[in-house]
Amino acid sequence: MKRRIHFPIAAIILLLFVVALIGVGVFWLKEDPLWTAVMAPAKLASSALQTAENEISAPQIDAAIEKNYEDNFKTSFQTEAAYVVDEIGRVLFAQNEHERLYPASTTKLMTAYLAMQHTEDLDALITVAELTGCYEEDSILLYLEEGDQISMRDLITALLLYSYNDAATAIAMEVGGSLENFAALMNEQAKELGALDTHFVTPHGLHDENHYTTAYDLNLILQAVYQEEVLTRIMLMESATIQILRGEEQLTQEIENASFFVRGLYEVPTMEYVAGKTGYTSKAQSCLASAFSLNDRIYFSTIMKSEDASYMTAILLDYYFAPEALPKFSKTIPLMRELSAA
Repeated sequence: MKRRIHFPIAAIILLLFVVALIGVGVFWLKEDPLWTAVMAPAKLASSALQTAENEISAPQIDAAIEKNYEDNFKTSFQTEAAYVVDEIGRVLFAQNEHERLYPASTTKLMTAYLAMQHTEDLDALITVAELTGCYEEDSILLYLEEGDQISMRDLITALLLYSYNDAATAIAMEVGGSLENFAALMNEQAKELGALDTHFVTPHGLHDENHYTTAYDLNLILQAVYQEEVLTRIMLMESATIQILRGEEQLTQEIENASFFVRGLYEVPTMEYVAGKTGYTSKAQSCLASAFSLNDRIYFSTIMKSEDASYMTAILLDYYFAPEALPKFSKTIPLMRELSAA
């Protein structure tokens, strides 16, 4: 008696046989030129559809990049007041530029400017008068003594390179005869320059409630200082040697420029740093008045009341002139400046 194949098993075997035949047929058809001619347009249509769905237009790319820069800039740029203008008066950036703030040692720009205006021979020795008002805690000092002899050029150099407060006081006493008279000269000169929201009390910028300026006014003072070639040359010096005659003794003091831009710690990739003065006190925080050159045009920047004004200056100018450099800045601001009254 013959054994019968169970129907379900037979059906499965038949189904597998049919699937195999279909597979062979499809493979053969795909190799056939006619199959290719029929299916190619459909493939192209499908590919084009996927491309259209995934493609981002050039304006969209530009907008995305701009948003990235905006996000980087707004996250990283943290300062109370800022003002940037070029040499022909075009304003690039303004933030609280008329708010009265403490200038700290950016005050010394005016002190240096008045020293230039009231000194015929910068290399002639002057005798240091009694110095007061510059010996606060953490004050940066050259340790001048009454009766020391030093040139006005060396006093200005000490003033601008490393922000010595007794150098500022010595200049004030020589030019004004007293701190009060010199402050009056400072305020008169500020008004002549159009700095109408400025009031100076000291030649160095150590804190005083009545000693203030604005980012706008400080920018005007910076522009006036930039016109004095002697001062701009000094501000770009990497280091200098100061000579002090104390009785029969010749004292020598080596100083280095405190500017982060001169020292190469910060830079704006497309621009050249051409002048500047830093400032810091605990009340004023970090301030910087600086000038940069690009394509034979000068740009004047003032930053007031920030954690690191040099860093903020780099971010601000990169935002306008080297936006591709912005992403390198951390969203956490590094405080590089040593906390001292400068």
